[in-house]
Amino acid sequence: MEEMKSSALERGMSRRSLLKWAGLATVGSAALGATGCVGFNEKTPISDTGDVDENPGEWIPCSCWVDCGSKGFNKALVKNGEVVRLGTDKSHEDSPDCPQLRGCARGRSLRGMIFGADRIKYPMKRKNWQPGGGEAAHGELRGRDEWERISWDEALDLIAGEIERILDTYGNEGILLPGGVPQRMGDVEIGRLMYIKGGCLEQTGAVSSGAWTEMAKLIGMPEEQNDRMDMRSSDVIVLWASNPAWSRAGLPNYQYLQCRDAGVKFICVDPFYTPTARALTDDYIPIRPGTDSAMLLGMAYVLISQDDPSTNPLIDWDFLERCTIGFDADHMPEGADPKDNYKDYVLGTYG
Repeated sequence: MEEMKSSALERGMSRRSLLKWAGLATVGSAALGATGCVGFNEKTPISDTGDVDENPGEWIPCSCWVDCGSKGFNKALVKNGEVVRLGTDKSHEDSPDCPQLRGCARGRSLRGMIFGADRIKYPMKRKNWQPGGGEAAHGELRGRDEWERISWDEALDLIAGEIERILDTYGNEGILLPGGVPQRMGDVEIGRLMYIKGGCLEQTGAVSSGAWTEMAKLIGMPEEQNDRMDMRSSDVIVLWASNPAWSRAGLPNYQYLQCRDAGVKFICVDPFYTPTARALTDDYIPIRPGTDSAMLLGMAYVLISQDDPSTNPLIDWDFLERCTIGFDADHMPEGADPKDNYKDYVLGTYG
Protein backbone atom coordinates (compact mmCIF):
# COMPACT_ATOMS: atom_id res chain seq x y z
CA MET A 1 0.00 0.00 0.00
CA GLU A 2 2.77 2.44 0.95
CA GLU A 3 4.63 1.42 -2.23
CA MET A 4 1.58 2.28 -4.31
CA LYS A 5 1.14 5.66 -2.64
CA SER A 6 4.80 6.55 -3.03
CA SER A 7 4.85 5.42 -6.66
CA ALA A 8 1.92 7.62 -7.58
CA LEU A 9 3.04 10.65 -5.59
CA GLU A 10 6.60 10.50 -6.96
CA ARG A 11 5.15 10.84 -10.46
CA GLY A 12 3.68 14.23 -9.75
CA MET A 13 0.23 13.18 -8.58
CA SER A 14 -1.04 15.17 -5.61
CA ARG A 15 -2.70 13.41 -2.69
CA ARG A 16 -5.92 15.25 -3.43
CA SER A 17 -6.05 14.34 -7.14
CA LEU A 18 -5.10 10.73 -6.38
CA LEU A 19 -7.90 10.50 -3.84
CA LYS A 20 -10.41 12.17 -6.13
CA TRP A 21 -9.84 9.91 -9.11
CA ALA A 22 -8.91 6.69 -7.37
CA GLY A 23 -12.31 6.86 -5.70
CA LEU A 24 -13.88 6.18 -9.10
CA ALA A 25 -11.95 2.93 -9.44
CA THR A 26 -13.31 1.43 -6.27
CA VAL A 27 -16.99 2.16 -6.61
CA GLY A 28 -18.79 -0.67 -4.91
CA SER A 29 -15.79 -1.49 -2.76
CA ALA A 30 -15.02 1.68 -0.85
CA ALA A 31 -17.90 4.02 -0.07
CA LEU A 32 -15.88 7.19 0.31
CA GLY A 33 -16.74 10.83 -0.22
CA ALA A 34 -14.65 12.86 -2.66
CA THR A 35 -13.98 16.52 -3.33
CA GLY A 36 -16.89 16.91 -5.73
CA CYS A 37 -18.79 20.18 -6.04
CA VAL A 38 -22.49 19.44 -6.01
CA GLY A 39 -24.17 22.64 -4.89
CA PHE A 40 -24.94 25.80 -6.82
CA ASN A 41 -26.06 28.05 -3.96
CA GLU A 42 -23.73 31.01 -4.26
CA LYS A 43 -22.10 32.67 -1.31
CA THR A 44 -22.85 36.41 -1.21
CA PRO A 45 -19.91 38.23 -2.84
CA ILE A 46 -17.95 40.39 -0.44
CA SER A 47 -18.25 43.23 -2.97
CA ASP A 48 -22.05 43.31 -2.68
CA THR A 49 -22.10 45.42 0.47
CA GLY A 50 -23.42 48.60 -1.05
CA ASP A 51 -20.23 50.41 -0.11
CA VAL A 52 -17.81 51.96 -2.57
CA ASP A 53 -15.21 49.30 -3.32
CA GLU A 54 -11.78 50.84 -3.69
CA ASN A 55 -10.17 47.48 -4.43
CA PRO A 56 -10.54 46.76 -8.18
CA GLY A 57 -9.32 43.19 -7.69
CA GLU A 58 -7.33 41.11 -10.17
CA TRP A 59 -8.59 39.07 -13.11
CA ILE A 60 -6.89 35.66 -13.06
CA PRO A 61 -7.28 32.94 -15.75
CA CYS A 62 -8.82 29.77 -14.34
CA SER A 63 -9.65 26.33 -15.66
CA CYS A 64 -13.13 25.33 -16.73
CA TRP A 65 -15.21 22.58 -15.11
CA VAL A 66 -13.87 19.85 -17.39
CA ASP A 67 -12.24 19.30 -20.77
CA CYS A 68 -15.31 19.44 -22.99
CA GLY A 69 -13.28 19.97 -26.14
CA SER A 70 -14.48 23.50 -26.85
CA LYS A 71 -11.81 25.19 -24.74
CA GLY A 72 -14.02 27.97 -23.44
CA PHE A 73 -11.97 30.53 -21.55
CA ASN A 74 -12.74 31.42 -17.93
CA LYS A 75 -11.23 34.08 -15.74
CA ALA A 76 -11.98 34.99 -12.14
CA LEU A 77 -12.06 38.39 -10.46
CA VAL A 78 -10.28 37.92 -7.15
CA LYS A 79 -10.58 40.43 -4.33
CA ASN A 80 -8.96 39.88 -0.96
CA GLY A 81 -8.36 36.24 -1.82
CA GLU A 82 -11.98 35.54 -2.77
CA VAL A 83 -13.57 34.97 -6.19
CA VAL A 84 -16.31 37.55 -6.58
CA ARG A 85 -17.08 37.28 -10.30
CA LEU A 86 -16.34 35.17 -13.37
CA GLY A 87 -15.63 36.49 -16.84
CA THR A 88 -14.63 35.15 -20.23
CA ASP A 89 -12.67 35.95 -23.38
CA LYS A 90 -12.42 39.60 -24.47
CA SER A 91 -8.94 39.38 -25.97
CA HIS A 92 -10.09 40.24 -29.51
CA GLU A 93 -13.12 41.14 -31.57
CA ASP A 94 -15.52 38.27 -32.14
CA SER A 95 -15.99 36.96 -35.70
CA PRO A 96 -17.14 33.70 -37.33
CA ASP A 97 -13.62 32.87 -38.50
CA CYS A 98 -11.97 33.82 -35.22
CA PRO A 99 -14.58 33.51 -32.46
CA GLN A 100 -13.93 34.56 -28.92
CA LEU A 101 -13.38 31.56 -26.64
CA ARG A 102 -16.44 32.34 -24.57
CA GLY A 103 -17.15 30.27 -21.50
CA CYS A 104 -20.52 28.53 -21.56
CA ALA A 105 -23.12 28.88 -18.81
CA ARG A 106 -21.90 25.75 -17.07
CA GLY A 107 -18.29 26.86 -17.12
CA ARG A 108 -19.20 30.27 -15.78
CA SER A 109 -21.14 28.74 -12.89
CA LEU A 110 -17.91 27.65 -11.21
CA ARG A 111 -18.09 30.35 -8.58
CA GLY A 112 -21.42 29.02 -7.40
CA MET A 113 -19.98 25.50 -7.32
CA ILE A 114 -16.95 26.59 -5.29
CA PHE A 115 -19.07 28.30 -2.66
CA GLY A 116 -22.02 25.91 -2.86
CA ALA A 117 -23.55 25.20 0.51
CA ASP A 118 -23.78 21.49 -0.36
CA ARG A 119 -20.20 21.12 -1.54
CA ILE A 120 -18.33 18.26 0.12
CA LYS A 121 -15.20 19.86 1.53
CA TYR A 122 -13.54 16.87 3.16
CA PRO A 123 -13.57 13.06 2.76
CA MET A 124 -16.22 10.94 4.46
CA LYS A 125 -16.99 7.23 4.64
CA ARG A 126 -20.00 5.19 5.54
CA LYS A 127 -19.89 4.58 9.27
CA ASN A 128 -20.29 0.80 9.06
CA TRP A 129 -18.14 0.27 5.97
CA GLN A 130 -14.80 -1.43 6.60
CA PRO A 131 -12.07 -2.43 4.14
CA GLY A 132 -11.69 -6.03 3.03
CA GLY A 133 -14.80 -6.55 0.92
CA GLY A 134 -17.56 -9.07 1.57
CA GLU A 135 -19.47 -8.69 4.82
CA ALA A 136 -17.09 -5.99 6.03
CA ALA A 137 -18.52 -3.58 3.46
CA HIS A 138 -22.07 -3.93 4.90
CA GLY A 139 -23.59 -3.40 1.47
CA GLU A 140 -27.07 -3.87 2.91
CA LEU A 141 -26.70 -0.42 4.52
CA ARG A 142 -26.04 1.49 1.34
CA GLY A 143 -28.39 4.45 1.16
CA ARG A 144 -29.29 4.07 4.84
CA ASP A 145 -25.94 4.24 6.62
CA GLU A 146 -24.65 7.28 8.47
CA TRP A 147 -21.55 9.14 7.28
CA GLU A 148 -18.49 10.06 9.30
CA ARG A 149 -15.66 12.44 8.56
CA ILE A 150 -12.18 11.02 8.05
CA SER A 151 -8.78 12.58 7.40
CA TRP A 152 -7.18 12.88 3.96
CA ASP A 153 -4.48 10.42 5.00
CA GLU A 154 -7.05 7.88 6.15
CA ALA A 155 -9.04 8.24 2.94
CA LEU A 156 -5.92 7.81 0.83
CA ASP A 157 -4.87 4.74 2.82
CA LEU A 158 -8.32 3.14 2.49
CA ILE A 159 -8.57 3.68 -1.26
CA ALA A 160 -4.99 2.60 -1.92
CA GLY A 161 -5.49 -0.46 0.28
CA GLU A 162 -8.68 -1.49 -1.52
CA ILE A 163 -7.07 -1.12 -4.93
CA GLU A 164 -4.16 -3.27 -3.79
CA ARG A 165 -6.55 -5.85 -2.31
CA ILE A 166 -8.53 -6.12 -5.53
CA LEU A 167 -5.36 -6.38 -7.62
CA ASP A 168 -3.94 -9.11 -5.36
CA THR A 169 -7.23 -11.04 -5.22
CA TYR A 170 -8.59 -10.72 -8.73
CA GLY A 171 -5.75 -9.30 -10.82
CA ASN A 172 -5.80 -6.15 -12.92
CA GLU A 173 -8.95 -7.30 -14.70
CA GLY A 174 -10.77 -6.87 -11.38
CA ILE A 175 -10.87 -3.09 -11.86
CA LEU A 176 -13.01 -1.51 -14.59
CA LEU A 177 -12.65 2.12 -15.63
CA PRO A 178 -15.87 3.17 -17.41
CA GLY A 179 -15.75 4.23 -21.05
CA GLY A 180 -13.77 7.33 -21.81
CA VAL A 181 -11.90 7.72 -18.53
CA PRO A 182 -8.64 5.89 -19.35
CA GLN A 183 -8.60 7.02 -22.96
CA ARG A 184 -9.13 10.67 -22.11
CA MET A 185 -7.10 10.76 -18.91
CA GLY A 186 -4.44 8.14 -19.51
CA ASP A 187 -1.62 10.57 -18.84
CA VAL A 188 -2.91 11.86 -15.51
CA GLU A 189 -4.65 10.81 -12.34
CA ILE A 190 -6.72 7.61 -12.38
CA GLY A 191 -5.80 6.42 -15.88
CA ARG A 192 -2.11 7.03 -15.24
CA LEU A 193 -2.35 5.42 -11.81
CA MET A 194 -3.83 2.20 -13.18
CA TYR A 195 -1.33 2.01 -16.03
CA ILE A 196 1.47 2.32 -13.47
CA LYS A 197 -0.11 -0.60 -11.59
CA GLY A 198 -0.22 -2.81 -14.68
CA GLY A 199 -3.46 -1.83 -16.40
CA CYS A 200 -7.17 -2.47 -15.97
CA LEU A 201 -10.30 -3.30 -17.94
CA GLU A 202 -11.57 -0.54 -20.20
CA GLN A 203 -14.61 0.04 -22.37
CA THR A 204 -14.54 0.78 -26.08
CA GLY A 205 -15.88 4.18 -26.99
CA ALA A 206 -16.48 7.21 -24.80
CA VAL A 207 -18.85 8.27 -22.05
CA SER A 208 -20.44 10.87 -24.34
CA SER A 209 -20.08 9.50 -27.84
CA GLY A 210 -20.43 5.73 -27.58
CA ALA A 211 -18.92 3.85 -30.52
CA TRP A 212 -18.75 7.02 -32.61
CA THR A 213 -15.19 7.59 -31.36
CA GLU A 214 -14.15 4.47 -33.28
CA MET A 215 -16.38 4.86 -36.36
CA ALA A 216 -15.46 8.51 -36.93
CA LYS A 217 -11.84 7.59 -37.61
CA LEU A 218 -12.89 5.23 -40.39
CA ILE A 219 -14.65 7.93 -42.37
CA GLY A 220 -12.04 10.63 -41.86
CA MET A 221 -13.72 12.69 -39.16
CA PRO A 222 -12.59 13.75 -35.68
CA GLU A 223 -14.55 12.45 -32.73
CA GLU A 224 -17.09 15.22 -32.23
CA GLN A 225 -17.63 16.90 -35.58
CA ASN A 226 -15.94 17.93 -38.77
CA ASP A 227 -13.69 20.98 -39.06
CA ARG A 228 -15.71 24.09 -38.19
CA MET A 229 -14.74 25.78 -41.46
CA ASP A 230 -15.46 22.72 -43.60
CA MET A 231 -18.83 22.21 -41.89
CA ARG A 232 -20.14 25.30 -43.68
CA SER A 233 -19.83 23.45 -46.98
CA SER A 234 -22.15 20.66 -45.79
CA ASP A 235 -25.46 20.04 -47.55
CA VAL A 236 -27.31 18.65 -44.53
CA ILE A 237 -26.56 18.33 -40.80
CA VAL A 238 -28.74 15.94 -38.78
CA LEU A 239 -29.11 16.65 -35.06
CA TRP A 240 -30.28 13.33 -33.61
CA ALA A 241 -31.36 13.89 -30.01
CA SER A 242 -28.86 16.74 -29.87
CA ASN A 243 -29.65 20.03 -28.16
CA PRO A 244 -26.33 21.92 -28.01
CA ALA A 245 -28.06 25.19 -27.13
CA TRP A 246 -28.73 23.65 -23.72
CA SER A 247 -26.71 20.54 -23.15
CA ARG A 248 -23.49 20.81 -25.14
CA ALA A 249 -20.83 22.86 -23.39
CA GLY A 250 -18.70 25.30 -25.34
CA LEU A 251 -19.09 26.57 -28.91
CA PRO A 252 -20.83 23.90 -31.09
CA ASN A 253 -24.07 25.87 -31.29
CA TYR A 254 -22.12 28.96 -32.36
CA GLN A 255 -20.51 26.97 -35.18
CA TYR A 256 -23.89 25.57 -36.22
CA LEU A 257 -25.26 29.10 -36.49
CA GLN A 258 -22.48 29.92 -38.95
CA CYS A 259 -23.46 26.83 -40.96
CA ARG A 260 -27.10 27.92 -41.03
CA ASP A 261 -26.09 31.37 -42.26
CA ALA A 262 -24.04 29.65 -44.99
CA GLY A 263 -27.16 27.86 -46.23
CA VAL A 264 -26.71 24.42 -44.66
CA LYS A 265 -29.96 22.53 -44.09
CA PHE A 266 -30.60 21.21 -40.57
CA ILE A 267 -32.82 18.27 -39.63
CA CYS A 268 -33.64 17.68 -35.96
CA VAL A 269 -34.89 14.34 -34.62
CA ASP A 270 -36.02 14.73 -31.01
CA PRO A 271 -39.06 14.05 -28.79
CA PHE A 272 -39.00 17.74 -27.80
CA TYR A 273 -39.03 20.87 -29.92
CA THR A 274 -35.84 22.14 -28.34
CA PRO A 275 -34.29 25.63 -28.38
CA THR A 276 -31.74 24.22 -30.86
CA ALA A 277 -34.54 23.04 -33.15
CA ARG A 278 -36.20 26.46 -33.01
CA ALA A 279 -32.95 28.25 -33.79
CA LEU A 280 -31.51 25.99 -36.48
CA THR A 281 -33.71 23.41 -38.10
CA ASP A 282 -35.50 23.43 -41.43
CA ASP A 283 -37.18 20.08 -40.72
CA TYR A 284 -38.18 18.91 -37.26
CA ILE A 285 -39.08 15.24 -36.83
CA PRO A 286 -40.83 14.49 -33.53
CA ILE A 287 -40.30 10.96 -32.31
CA ARG A 288 -41.60 8.96 -29.38
CA PRO A 289 -38.96 8.23 -26.71
CA GLY A 290 -37.43 4.78 -27.19
CA THR A 291 -38.44 4.42 -30.84
CA ASP A 292 -35.31 5.87 -32.45
CA SER A 293 -33.86 2.39 -33.11
CA ALA A 294 -37.03 1.46 -35.02
CA MET A 295 -36.74 4.65 -37.03
CA LEU A 296 -33.11 3.92 -37.89
CA LEU A 297 -34.03 0.40 -38.98
CA GLY A 298 -36.78 1.84 -41.16
CA MET A 299 -34.29 4.21 -42.78
CA ALA A 300 -31.89 1.29 -43.35
CA TYR A 301 -34.74 -0.69 -44.97
CA VAL A 302 -35.40 2.12 -47.45
CA LEU A 303 -31.71 2.46 -48.30
CA ILE A 304 -31.28 -1.28 -48.86
CA SER A 305 -34.53 -1.99 -50.66
CA GLN A 306 -34.42 1.05 -52.96
CA ASP A 307 -30.69 1.15 -53.72
CA ASP A 308 -29.77 0.76 -57.38
CA PRO A 309 -26.09 1.49 -58.17
CA SER A 310 -26.89 2.49 -61.75
CA THR A 311 -30.09 4.56 -61.41
CA ASN A 312 -30.58 5.32 -57.69
CA PRO A 313 -27.33 4.92 -55.70
CA LEU A 314 -28.17 5.24 -52.00
CA ILE A 315 -25.45 3.12 -50.35
CA ASP A 316 -21.68 3.63 -50.36
CA TRP A 317 -20.74 0.02 -51.08
CA ASP A 318 -17.06 0.87 -51.33
CA PHE A 319 -17.08 2.10 -47.72
CA LEU A 320 -18.95 -1.01 -46.54
CA GLU A 321 -16.45 -3.22 -48.35
CA ARG A 322 -13.38 -1.51 -46.89
CA CYS A 323 -14.44 -0.53 -43.40
CA THR A 324 -17.14 -2.89 -42.08
CA ILE A 325 -17.85 -6.52 -41.42
CA GLY A 326 -21.20 -8.21 -41.01
CA PHE A 327 -23.27 -6.03 -43.35
CA ASP A 328 -24.20 -8.92 -45.62
CA ALA A 329 -23.70 -12.70 -45.71
CA ASP A 330 -20.52 -12.39 -47.78
CA HIS A 331 -18.74 -10.25 -45.18
CA MET A 332 -19.36 -12.04 -41.90
CA PRO A 333 -16.55 -12.71 -39.40
CA GLU A 334 -14.97 -16.14 -39.54
CA GLY A 335 -17.06 -18.71 -37.71
CA ALA A 336 -20.20 -16.52 -37.58
CA ASP A 337 -23.54 -17.72 -38.93
CA PRO A 338 -24.07 -16.03 -42.35
CA LYS A 339 -27.75 -15.64 -41.50
CA ASP A 340 -26.87 -13.19 -38.73
CA ASN A 341 -25.80 -10.44 -41.15
CA TYR A 342 -27.31 -6.97 -40.84
CA LYS A 343 -28.82 -6.72 -44.33
CA ASP A 344 -30.91 -9.88 -43.98
CA TYR A 345 -31.94 -8.82 -40.47
CA VAL A 346 -33.29 -5.49 -41.79
CA LEU A 347 -35.06 -7.13 -44.73
CA GLY A 348 -36.52 -9.91 -42.58
CA THR A 349 -35.09 -12.55 -44.88
CA TYR A 350 -35.15 -15.30 -42.29
CA GLY A 351 -38.31 -14.30 -40.49
